[in-house]
Amino acid sequence: MNALAKSSEPAAEPTAELAEILSIAAHELRTPATVILGLVSTLAASRARMPEDQAETFGGLVGHRHETLSGARFDVTLRAGSSEPESRESGGGASASRAPVTVLIVDDEPDMLYLLRLTLETAGYEVQEAAHGAEALDTIRASRPDLVVTDLMMPVMDGRELIRRMRESPGTADIPIMVLSANPGNISGADVVMHKPFHPRDLTRTIDEIVGGSS
Repeated sequence: MNALAKSSEPAAEPTAELAEILSIAAHELRTPATVILGLVSTLAASRARMPEDQAETFGGLVGHRHETLSGARFDVTLRAGSSEPESRESGGGASASRAPVTVLIVDDEPDMLYLLRLTLETAGYEVQEAAHGAEALDTIRASRPDLVVTDLMMPVMDGRELIRRMRESPGTADIPIMVLSANPGNISGADVVMHKPFHPRDLTRTIDEIVGGSS
């Protein structure tokens, strides 16, 4: 990995591309220490996703080169001193013309919480976090969110129990709920179900439809 200055402008949607790649990697590897290795592995398995041998992410370059005898090599160049990515109106995201939208994300995997926060904050949402259903209920009581995005399989209290309790309580029954899970199966009580790994643009577009329709 090279940390070199780079003067060219970032691509139109670098954050969405990187978040998508890291989403797939984190889902498959599930370990914070292996996220970067997961990025390389995912790129190696999904070269068809890259229209050229180089792709821009966060204002830097991810380059791929394959040599018959040596295998594949990836070079990552990061732009020095790059600033936070700006929120994008296109392709989903909270509108700057209305009050801030707060999304509570519930997942026991730190990698997934990070990726969801990265995706949603870049799109202009305010984000709360909880590692399981019981913590999510405490967070909701303290500060009511506009939407809950929850995994299903979690310790202490899983997503199904969280949804059941939210729907049974008059104070939380009307809060929209999105299930984001690798294996959602048959689930009741949720407004929307999405599968992991997720595409950031699909996620933010769907969230914008939910909170826009409920406002």
